[in-house]
This record gives sequence, C-alpha cells and structure tokens, in this order.
Amino acid sequence: TDELINKVCTEDEVRFINSSGKKYFFDIWTAKEAFSKYSGKFLYDVFKISFVNNNVITLSDKGSPKIFNYSTENFSLSVIE
Repeated sequence: TDELINKVCTEDEVRFINSSGKKYFFDIWTAKEAFSKYSGKFLYDVFKISFVNNNVITLSDKGSPKIFNYSTENFSLSVIE
C-alpha cells in the first residue's frame, strides 16, 4: 500500500495520509479519478496535482471545481461539481 501511495500521491498528500490515516488514500484516489473524468486529463497527469490543502481534500486553485467526498469504512465516493 505504501508503494502505491507514494506512486500516485503528491508529497503533501502522503504527509496527510500518514498523519490522518491510510483510509484517506481512497478519498484522494477517488477525487483524482473523478477529476480525471471531469477534466479529460489522463489519470497519470492528475497524480501530479495535490488534492490536499490545509488538511482538507480539495483543489486549491481559484475557479477549480468543488470536490465532494463521501466515505464509510468500506466505501469511498468523490463527485466533482
């Protein structure tokens, strides 16, 4: 799992996951996947974008779409608006 986290997450995201819990990896992963579909960018290119700002899963650029996360113990969903 750590190898995958380091492969698809930015340094800020890795720090967030390590301090908050590995379950947040799936919230970040689904946010990246949703943004890839929303923007038409390849998922590999989205791996380079940080989705954590001030310990919140979000895109920090002005004008960026909003990300909504819903997760339970066994399920994670992200929606881009």
